[in-house]
Amino acid sequence: MKKLSMIIICFALMFSLTACSGNNDNDVSGTSKVETTENNNQDFSNISIRLIGGAISVSLGDALSLTYEDGTEIEYSIDDDTLSISQEDVNDMILVLPSGNSYDDVTFYIERAQLSMEDSLDVNKLSMDVNNGELSLEDLTVSDSCDMSVYQGTIYVNGNVTNIDATSNEGHIEIKTSYTQTDYNYELSMTNGGVTLGDDYYGESSSIDNDADYMMTLSSTTGDISVEYTK
Repeated sequence: MKKLSMIIICFALMFSLTACSGNNDNDVSGTSKVETTENNNQDFSNISIRLIGGAISVSLGDALSLTYEDGTEIEYSIDDDTLSISQEDVNDMILVLPSGNSYDDVTFYIERAQLSMEDSLDVNKLSMDVNNGELSLEDLTVSDSCDMSVYQGTIYVNGNVTNIDATSNEGHIEIKTSYTQTDYNYELSMTNGGVTLGDDYYGESSSIDNDADYMMTLSSTTGDISVEYTK
């Protein structure tokens, strides 16, 4: 009888060890899946930022992050290959984008806020819509199209900007491009506003054909648009 009892105890211990080993394998598998998901969340080729208040300073770094100045993390989402940020805030925020990346489509909507970036931003298509705020991009490369619209705010862009479609209602748009004035054809449309191309001021609608590779379509109601050429 004692021998039978010992056999039963041994079987029980073996069954317990096997069960524990199975649970540990499941735990390791679960941890691996979480890490893979986090790494995938760093991959995106489009950016959409909607800012109602506050200010965002954008820079480049080792990994994606969005925080307040004190380091507190702010929620964002990555879905369908798009980083989406929507904030109705009055505080200053810091967005760090992974360095070395280029993006297919980037969209900024600025209501009563500011967005600024001094580091390089490489984009295929860029769209900017500013109501009463300010948007400044200091080192921009746009390979396809750059669309910008201002109601009462300000947009400032500087860099390698190809095809441009800009509309200023009552605001101000300033463009500094690394191309020459004759690298563009122009369609200028004015109501009570004006457009300045280099040293030339236009107060009336005009079409300029330079047989160029790129196009600027500029429209001003009561605001103004100025273009400066660095070559």
